[in-house]
Amino acid sequence: MKHIPNILTALRIVFSAVLFIQHPFSAWFYIFYSLCGISDMADGFAARKLKAESSFGARLDSIADIIFLAVTAILIFPYLTIKKCIVVIIFLIFIFRIIGILLGIILHKKLVMLHTVAEKITGFMLFVSVYFVEKIDINILAVPICIAALFAASQEMFLIIKEKNGLPQ
Repeated sequence: MKHIPNILTALRIVFSAVLFIQHPFSAWFYIFYSLCGISDMADGFAARKLKAESSFGARLDSIADIIFLAVTAILIFPYLTIKKCIVVIIFLIFIFRIIGILLGIILHKKLVMLHTVAEKITGFMLFVSVYFVEKIDINILAVPICIAALFAASQEMFLIIKEKNGLPQ
């Protein structure tokens, strides 16, 4: 029973691989995209419910999230027309994330990827946006997501700098 959350996380990696071979915005794309999202919500819920939270599970979850995000971005970005200002903001968020990772390694001698409420809200907004990207201009959808992501990245850096010890991985 304790392995169920990690199995669900591993399934997200498998579903992401299958998603990668789907045509963007097709029925199969949305099916596997949804399965990735469901597995993301289910693994955390299962880990808490089964009292099976672990640093390995948290790292595996972060890796699965990165794979899922990368696959989705690779598939849908070619179909989007994103304004340069949004691209600059996305790049800034990326830089904040890299700085956060480096700060965690330098200050805490480990890879630190926090699962804050702001991170979860940003992830949810990003996930849901894919269902609307064909109906609503991406440049409009991106504004609240970018604001949330900038806040989450800034908050993570602040927490990494502020915390002296006991920071989760």
